[in-house]
Amino acid sequence: MTDHAAKVPRENKTTYYMDLFFLLCTDPPSLLSPSLYVVFVSLSLQPFVKALEENKSLRVFNVETNYLAGDTVVELVRALLANKTVLEFRAANQSPSVLGQKVEMEIAKLVIANPELLRLGISFEIAGARVRTHEHLQRNNDKLRLKRKGGESVTADAE
Repeated sequence: MTDHAAKVPRENKTTYYMDLFFLLCTDPPSLLSPSLYVVFVSLSLQPFVKALEENKSLRVFNVETNYLAGDTVVELVRALLANKTVLEFRAANQSPSVLGQKVEMEIAKLVIANPELLRLGISFEIAGARVRTHEHLQRNNDKLRLKRKGGESVTADAE
């Protein structure tokens, strides 16, 4: 979708992104991984939080390189809990790039509560948040691998 967006004339970009938002809300099976490479500010992204909660066909959600506040990133990660279909979430390279300890720990808590997420594109400054999310995502990937192989699932004892 981003290749197409680059070819859209500047005066039509608003319409293009409104169409993308409409597609997110209508949940078409063909829209599996939209990448939103446009400068968003936190206020303009709130409709996407609702669409992300309701859409059940997305697999990858990418809002890298935008101007999202830490609270907005937290809301997007929280929306993944309601979604349960997104396997990869990317929100790195935000400006300001430092999210802060409170935001990073909240994101880590939400990621740990998500049994479906396999990859997370966020750079954590806080070692605790980085280690906890890495370990949880590794367990999610291990569970998926074992499920594909037909083996036993990873139990709480392994955590």
